[in-house]
Amino acid sequence: MRKKINSKYIKIKDIILGNPDKSAIIIIVASFVFIFILSLFRFVLYDERLYLHETSLIAKLLGSGVWFGDYAVGVHGFLFKLPVAVLFLLSGPSVFIATFFHVILATISAYIFYKILRNNLNLRGWAILGLILFVTNYSFISWSITFHRETPVIFALLLFIKSLLDKKSNFFLSLTLLLILDAKEYIFYVLVPTLTLWILFIELQNKKILISKKLLNLIQKLFVLFIPSLIYLSLSFFTSLIPINMFNASLLGLTEDSISYQLKHISTSNYATREPAISFKQLELLKDIDGINKVQSVIVRSVQFMLGYTEKLFYLSNFSFQSIPFVILIPSIIFSIIMFLKWKKEFNYHFIFLSIFLWEFMGIYFIKISHQRYLYPVIPILLIFFIYFLKNLYENNIKDKQLKYIFVILSILILIFAIYPNNNFFKKIFELIASIIFLSQIYLYSRLKKRIFIVFSLLSISIFTLFVTLVASAFNNQLYNSIIWGNHGETCKISELFQPKDIIYVNGTGIENNKWMYMIKFFRQDPSLEKEWHWVLVNNLPKKKLLKEFCCQNTFVGDEWNNISEFKKFIKNNNIEKIVMVKSTIPSVLFYNQELIDQLMVQNWLNLDDVKSLKNKEVYIFINNGNSIDEKR
Repeated sequence: MRKKINSKYIKIKDIILGNPDKSAIIIIVASFVFIFILSLFRFVLYDERLYLHETSLIAKLLGSGVWFGDYAVGVHGFLFKLPVAVLFLLSGPSVFIATFFHVILATISAYIFYKILRNNLNLRGWAILGLILFVTNYSFISWSITFHRETPVIFALLLFIKSLLDKKSNFFLSLTLLLILDAKEYIFYVLVPTLTLWILFIELQNKKILISKKLLNLIQKLFVLFIPSLIYLSLSFFTSLIPINMFNASLLGLTEDSISYQLKHISTSNYATREPAISFKQLELLKDIDGINKVQSVIVRSVQFMLGYTEKLFYLSNFSFQSIPFVILIPSIIFSIIMFLKWKKEFNYHFIFLSIFLWEFMGIYFIKISHQRYLYPVIPILLIFFIYFLKNLYENNIKDKQLKYIFVILSILILIFAIYPNNNFFKKIFELIASIIFLSQIYLYSRLKKRIFIVFSLLSISIFTLFVTLVASAFNNQLYNSIIWGNHGETCKISELFQPKDIIYVNGTGIENNKWMYMIKFFRQDPSLEKEWHWVLVNNLPKKKLLKEFCCQNTFVGDEWNNISEFKKFIKNNNIEKIVMVKSTIPSVLFYNQELIDQLMVQNWLNLDDVKSLKNKEVYIFINNGNSIDEKR
């Protein structure tokens, strides 16, 4: 029996390693098919509704012969929205087209990642295993089938890293940095100090050149690397050529609140999310106890500070199989140090960038309010160092004592994670079991030296992450919502009930982070987008006077009103012709103000025009007849 298993393992190994490029193509195609099938069960969530709306407006403006540089379409950039907007000119607003574009970008990203492992780092067969880990990662699958900015930025970042390791010219690298700035500006701002430190480190290795010359070389290289991005930013702030990204304005202190918004995100009371950390809540109570002097208060505050940031490690979605688990994180960080020293010794200075970027990114991640989604750009780097860990283990380059230290650190972290009070009990059990299975396989390999345990350890991680992805989809995310409400809540069907010229009101879902009724604005190509999204620009910034809105709003969604009289005034002030009230037929779910539908039906200024039954909801369509008589009692 053992011989049969070993012979099958050898055959599989020969097939994969015999032609790794062919194996990689098969894996990438399989990944493409998998995420494409998942994308068919789409349900727009969170901020992507804004990015889709912006893309729809770009298409509408281009179709009208108007350049979009002065319009509110630049949140997290516009370059990766532009191809989709052009396609919208032919198809009309389509979530499928937008999603498919991201599926293609994600697939290309997977290929670039493989080429980095295979060609640049010369990891050969290990590149296949790294690719499998990447395409089965929860973040890769989850964000690839959305229109969030995570997919464009992972594409741009991997393209930049591939170009850097290929030793492309600084000018070419500058163009890839521009793509990163456009896709997700915060990654660009992380790269600024990373590149500065990396170039400085390389310059300092040359002992024959004067310090002044080294500093001059540093400035020259940084200038070439960042000049396209500086031009891009200048054009967005001072001209009509490029739309402004309000996040750039906030990060650079060009809004009325300057950088106070950004400073809030490094507040010591908010570590993992916007909610105060548990240690903060508990230790905050000690300050009010009588008898505590100033010294004791400082000690409490210091402990509170340290524990708060430590807590971030144990917030469920951060370092788990829902993102990057401890069993990958800790070996990766350790090997980022080991490989840094090795590359330095071998004069592989371009590879050193990977270590510096990882350290810089993780440092900022811990200081700033952040969550699982923000980790996605650094996951490929973590996986690279994790592969180095397994490769060295496989080649017996890790001493038993070193492996023991890794096991101790992981055991402590996993134990604390298991008792951390804010995490779901069943999720904690899963994480605990999955981590123990992985560690047991690594332990068995270290004792028995059977290399099949290395393969099993990698496959187990992929299986666990795939399992988490499917469970999350089925019980919480897109698949779950599309099964309950239909794709996008059938907002496309609701939109088709009206003519483009109709001015309508639609009640929202009233569900936090699930405002899918907003998608009716997208499908109706409503042009209304706030000129200064989320922030107010300073008065002396030229772009402020250039900003425009495209006429005219045709869809109002979920605007707050508390009674019929207030609602009637809102309808009159906005010249709304048709009122759409969507009612949930699921008893446990109530959409915004659906309980007032019966009252609306007896208003003399409204006529009930139609009632449509859709998936787990009913759509009531009222017509404003213009009657100004007071409502009936």
